[in-house]
Amino acid sequence: MEGLARAAMPRPGGGRAPSALSPVVLGLVALGGGIGAVLRHALTLAVAGHSVAVILVINIVGSGVLGGLSARLARPDAPFWLRPVFGVGLLGGFTTFSSVMADAAAAGPAGGAVQILVQVVTCVPAAALGHGLVARGKPVGEGR
Repeated sequence: MEGLARAAMPRPGGGRAPSALSPVVLGLVALGGGIGAVLRHALTLAVAGHSVAVILVINIVGSGVLGGLSARLARPDAPFWLRPVFGVGLLGGFTTFSSVMADAAAAGPAGGAVQILVQVVTCVPAAALGHGLVARGKPVGEGR
């Protein structure tokens, strides 16, 4: 419910952001998700035979970027479309929980537990690092 309420809140400069279920927002989520999924698929094909390692790197990078995005979204001037396009869509399609679970199941109980632990131990700090870097106050891309 909070996400729906935030989507309809007034934006800086006037007007309201579209509803979270509007065709525009749903289209942006679909577009971003399609691009993210294609990028993930292309990377896993480019590094054939190392899918577990590639998925780990993809999830670490995606977690870091999502952490930075969450810091950017906390700013009052954040455009409404950032969350659906990049957070839910692109990064949701790029990172993958289901591949991790499938790989963990195929690895057996011990190997699967290690794979899941490695994901948590690497992706959570990556998200915190991304958040911290963006939250320092300078917009992304601005020099020091």
